Amino acid sequence: MGLRDLLLWLFTGRPLPRKSDPDTKEIDFGGDVSYRAPVVDEVALAKAVEAAFPFEVVEANGATSESERERLAAKPGRSVAHLGDRDSFLSIASIFHAPTCGVENLSSPSDIIMASADIDLVAFSKAPVGFDASDLPELMREISGDWPSEADALDGPLAVVNPVTNQPLPQTYIGVFPTDDETEIPALLRWGAWNDCPAPEVHVAHLRGWRDAYGAKLVSITRDTIELKVDRRPASREEALELARQHFAYCPDIVLQGTQTIEALAASLMQSDWWFFWWD
Repeated sequence: MGLRDLLLWLFTGRPLPRKSDPDTKEIDFGGDVSYRAPVVDEVALAKAVEAAFPFEVVEANGATSESERERLAAKPGRSVAHLGDRDSFLSIASIFHAPTCGVENLSSPSDIIMASADIDLVAFSKAPVGFDASDLPELMREISGDWPSEADALDGPLAVVNPVTNQPLPQTYIGVFPTDDETEIPALLRWGAWNDCPAPEVHVAHLRGWRDAYGAKLVSITRDTIELKVDRRPASREEALELARQHFAYCPDIVLQGTQTIEALAASLMQSDWWFFWWD
């Protein structure tokens, strides 16, 4: 999703203008899809969205941004995460650009954190997001397979590289947040609750559960991905399979559009210190 896609997102929830309306222009979003959107100065809007972001942001080059994140994170009383490239950062920041583009009646970070304590992670792990309970037996059969002879070991962070070329991005953004608990970042950003992406309190609950079990730390949160780095990998296949089921329930696409089987995901979790989640 580029800046033009962001503009459509900013007007989500409001009737789109008709072709006959004055002061509108047609925006092509690829394929056969086009919309009428209010004529706006895209550069001015981007600057306004950036200015509305209430947290410190540091720009970096993708080649050095992880070392810069680690340097920033070493200072006490703060948490630091990659926010991706400029389009990703603007997408995250746009929720704070009110009243024209922001979302009204946002829950406060403290309310989100409080709600996270009521999330039953065991129950959540048995109910993948976006699927009916009646569909689960067949779904789980479809994504079950043999343990792979080789496993891909994910390396990160992916938020600072071009996903096509795997080369460092020329410009990345790093968010600096006023908390020493990085599990609170989704609450501070009000991140989630779109499409099949869980609500912010669900992210907070999972981050805290995995922090306690695996030393997982939030390293990046872009417009549609979360990356964690862990201190401990699952020690057995059984543990890895249970963890993979948790990951699948939290983010089904990492299997359905990624590893294809729970076993392949479990094997990769035993080989890597990096966890990646993606929602479209």
